[in-house]
Amino acid sequence: MNRDTLHTLLLLPLIGLLTLTSIPLRSQNVLKANPNAVQLQKVWEVRGDAILFEEIGYNVWGGVDINGDDTADFAQYKRSEWRWYYYAGGKNLSTDPIWVSDSVGSTLPYIKDFYGDGRQSVLYLNGYQEVVDEATRYYEIMQLHEFTSAGINRTPFLTVDHGKKVPPVERFLEDILVSDVNNDGIDDVIVVLGGLRVGYRRDTGIDRSNQVWIYYGGPDFQLEEPDVIVKDTSQFGEADAWQVWFEDFDGDHKFDLAFGGNYPQGGYMLRFFWGDNNSPASWSQRPADRNLPLVSGVTGINSTLNLGFYHLDGDAAADIAGYGGGTIDGTSVYLSTRGNVRTRSFSIDSADLFYKTGLFDYRVGSLNDTAYRYDMLPLAEPLRPGEKPTMLLVSGSAYGPDYDYEAWYSPALDHLNVIVMRPAGDVTGDGYGDFIIGDYGWPGGITAGVAVVVAGGPSIPLDDTTLSVQEYPIAGESGGLYVWPNPVIDELHIAWRGNLKKKPAWFAAYDMSGREVVRGEVNSSIGAALWECGDIPSGAYRVVAFDGGGEVIGTAPIIKQ
Repeated sequence: MNRDTLHTLLLLPLIGLLTLTSIPLRSQNVLKANPNAVQLQKVWEVRGDAILFEEIGYNVWGGVDINGDDTADFAQYKRSEWRWYYYAGGKNLSTDPIWVSDSVGSTLPYIKDFYGDGRQSVLYLNGYQEVVDEATRYYEIMQLHEFTSAGINRTPFLTVDHGKKVPPVERFLEDILVSDVNNDGIDDVIVVLGGLRVGYRRDTGIDRSNQVWIYYGGPDFQLEEPDVIVKDTSQFGEADAWQVWFEDFDGDHKFDLAFGGNYPQGGYMLRFFWGDNNSPASWSQRPADRNLPLVSGVTGINSTLNLGFYHLDGDAAADIAGYGGGTIDGTSVYLSTRGNVRTRSFSIDSADLFYKTGLFDYRVGSLNDTAYRYDMLPLAEPLRPGEKPTMLLVSGSAYGPDYDYEAWYSPALDHLNVIVMRPAGDVTGDGYGDFIIGDYGWPGGITAGVAVVVAGGPSIPLDDTTLSVQEYPIAGESGGLYVWPNPVIDELHIAWRGNLKKKPAWFAAYDMSGREVVRGEVNSSIGAALWECGDIPSGAYRVVAFDGGGEVIGTAPIIKQ
């Protein structure tokens, strides 16, 4: 797997302890490459047939170990067949699916504990259409499948068919979400609707309100009737391009709700409902707690069409980033640690960071942080005029992101557009997060479709025989500590797996007399370091990895030329 390191910390040729810290750059908005910023690589791909218009990659999914091999599995939705295709994670990724499931729509499947008893179930959508009085009606079937260590039971144990209700209910379904919205520690199901029709008549029984139906998880979990319905009704009218988010926006460890869209009487807007001891029921009984108009030339974010929620500064609350076109022409970031969303300003000047770039508004997750504390922010910028946007990935930190990007990935080099993108978990089994991209219009609008997995974490160029990559035992494992090139002339790369039981906290190098020639601390969750050794004498050395308690967990012999 030919991937370069995301982060590099230097072990300088000095005797004694060297501590490296990150200083956030706040006085500029020029995004530049970290000296060790590298290109991320595609590690898996499946393409559709252009003649059959298969629309592979219409949606993508990942992050759950389906087959019990301790690596995350992933899936892509093939729209021509209305099916999800699931694939096994692992060191050698295959394009042969391990499971295929029918689905009337491309809403994501979820594997969650809906009953609160530790039992995992798979929720996904099926359905059908009927023609009644020369009108076509669409009815969805919500199904739960048992999920155990043996895999997914193909026969559902719970089925709710809305077409069989009396009278039947045709829901104009937009999405299905899963989140613990009532803050009881058990997953709840949220069905996002753009309205519904009760019965068969064309002119009656229609509710065109944008709304969410919430089904509480717990011992009495059911999908027949919602426990709470929250409608986005107000003086602003029914929004176009309507979206729904559940996040802890204000940092009080309760889920909040945000509606967003283009409202007839208010333009683009975010409408927040704060979580409380009685939410989400209380949300259905009151107007929004804050209406935030997104106005071009006034707010740093001017629509909900290019907006994302991330975790960039390590606290519980979501951070908000969005692209503002027109006079702004850049991406503004509002960090939760710098101002509470309940009261803070979202003006252009109050943005905590501003990048003269676009934004990929899907999350990629924590690609270089095995502790999964910080997302990477996926900015969009052509590296050369006329090119399609390249993804520039900036690391989060306790201070938030800075103006150095640590990695980049060019979808154009793989001949695809980023239509949908999601974190996939540790697909490759190296302890670091990866992400999956879908482009159902590939190539160039022909709609054959393509889905790709892009790997995170440090790259270990095992395929490059000129670099002499060598692997050594570490932390009780038979391998997992990598050094290259060896012999080395001026720079020695060091990398380690992200799923070690004990991780390096610092490294030291010793000559054959036992004299320490260098020592340096490293960020154990990042997985890579660099020893600049050009000035030390030629000879044999030992590079030793220590954990946080000072215990030796790995050793690699090095030849310095």
